[in-house]
Amino acid sequence: MIGRNKIHEIVINEFSQYIKISESRRVKPFLKGKRKIPKKYQNENFEFDSKGRLINLKNGTVVPSNPMVCGKPRYWKINGQDIYNQKIKFTDRAKIVGLLHEYFSKPLLAELKDFQFPERMGIRIIFHILDEGKNNIDNDNKWIYEKVIQDTMTQLNIIKDDNPYVIDENCKKTVFVEDQKDVKLIIEFYE
Repeated sequence: MIGRNKIHEIVINEFSQYIKISESRRVKPFLKGKRKIPKKYQNENFEFDSKGRLINLKNGTVVPSNPMVCGKPRYWKINGQDIYNQKIKFTDRAKIVGLLHEYFSKPLLAELKDFQFPERMGIRIIFHILDEGKNNIDNDNKWIYEKVIQDTMTQLNIIKDDNPYVIDENCKKTVFVEDQKDVKLIIEFYE
């Protein structure tokens, strides 16, 4: 933010680029005629039930085709590109945005509830993250953070609105750090 004075800063330590979107992934069964059944399930201990699902005859349970992930939490790496190209369904998008609002509500309210902002301001978000090589998210795909932070500030009545009359400048910066303990998100406010 060239030529602007910083008026406040929020640091969110232990920041994560991932958000938990479900507590437990469901079991996806092997369905008759849909997929090749691995050899270890091609014996007298396994059979298809009336719904066409492969079951273990010893204990009567459905054999999961996704044993590495079923029953484990599901996380989504926050990436505006997935929303932009409609990789995420609109119902999931609403849930994710709600979770992000909840995530940012606590630090924003704790830090800003009594802060007096100028009539117009700029916001800069600095991501201190580990370098994931090709899996790094482009800065322009981190727009969802700007959107959610500004909307959350409006919902919490910290600012009256997030239109250009109030917030006239946004920018993002990524800083790669070497150690997980240095991962954080910094939100800077400029007059």
